[in-house]
Amino acid sequence: MEALHAGMEDYATDQRGDVGSWIRVSCCRGLSSLPGATTICSMDTWELVVARMLKLAVEKLEVVRQAALSTLAILIPKLDHRGWTEDLATRL
Repeated sequence: MEALHAGMEDYATDQRGDVGSWIRVSCCRGLSSLPGATTICSMDTWELVVARMLKLAVEKLEVVRQAALSTLAILIPKLDHRGWTEDLATRL
C-alpha cells in the first residue's frame, strides 16, 4: 500500500516527457484492484489516498484523470460500505 501511495506522487520526467504518469496510472489501477484494501488500512490512510486521488483527478493528462476517476468510482462504494465516506468528506 505504501508503494502505491508513493507512486501516486511520481512526477519524473525525461526526454520523453512525463514518464511518472505511467507510474501514477499504474498505481491507480493497482489500488482499485487490491482485494480487501478497505479492510486492511485505517481511515487515516484512506484519507491520504483519497486526497491524492482527487489531486490526480484534476491533472493535465487525460489518461491520469481517467485512471483516478475510475479508481475513485470503484473505491468510494467500498469505503461507503464501511461507513467512512461521510467521515472522509468532512476531513478533506
